[in-house]
Amino acid sequence: MASTNDTVVFPNDPGPHWNSHPPMIPPFDTPDVRRQLDELKVVTRPAGHNIPPRKYLARVPSGEKTPRPRNPWILYRSDKLLLANVVAARAGLTGQRMKPQAGLSRDIATDWHNENHDVREYYQYNSEVEKIEHKAVYPEYKFAPRNKEDREAEREAERAVASAKREVERARKAQEKREKMAAQRRAKKEAAGGRPSRPRPVPIDEPVASTSKSGRPASPIPSSSSSIMPPQLYPSVCIGFAHDLTCMCASSSPRRFMPLQIRKLRRPPLTLHRVQSLRRIVEHEFARRRA
Repeated sequence: MASTNDTVVFPNDPGPHWNSHPPMIPPFDTPDVRRQLDELKVVTRPAGHNIPPRKYLARVPSGEKTPRPRNPWILYRSDKLLLANVVAARAGLTGQRMKPQAGLSRDIATDWHNENHDVREYYQYNSEVEKIEHKAVYPEYKFAPRNKEDREAEREAERAVASAKREVERARKAQEKREKMAAQRRAKKEAAGGRPSRPRPVPIDEPVASTSKSGRPASPIPSSSSSIMPPQLYPSVCIGFAHDLTCMCASSSPRRFMPLQIRKLRRPPLTLHRVQSLRRIVEHEFARRRA
């Protein structure tokens, strides 16, 4: 490609006007052109004289779609777009100021229909050459057009996959937002001196021997009581005594007492084993007080 006075000119093109340049090759349907095409067809790849493939004809990885050989219209459109980009770059135009791709394609299609016969024959010749190159690079290629139903089914599947991905991403972001807000609430509550939203388990105090008024060591509370009524299982069990308004709560050590609190207690269901255990605890407490 050559440039003269900021005008883009293709080789063998006397001026920037595409509809005025002379034919760059002989007319297509001539013995000379047919002979050249026949010579290209007999070239074989193993002989070492294979046609150098174009950039777009490079081998595609396994599993990907093989490109089709370009027809005259596609070749013409590619050259037009290339020239439009070069002219825009020389004029200092950016992507925002250039004409949209759809508008350029419509203008190029109009130019193609109004193009003179020699130019159309030139691109027809290049298209035939590219078909031969394509066959040398992809000898197993066979064009199999898909019908409208197959294309619509493929587009529908792609839309379904995209919709599922959006739903998963939306759910993930919502979950992250909920976790972040919950963490902020917990941090704010702990900073204000309140209890954390997830209380730590209360350790069970080991029973210790105590002395009565007579100096004799009191018999310890049966060890079965600590296993029968652990604090984490029975946090609201309270045994009250009306004569001194004290109660023994299972959430603390059996030897500790605190004032009876008037509150609504959620009592666990009574079972025979639990009733017998409570009775033993009460009898032991009364025996300790009488001593």
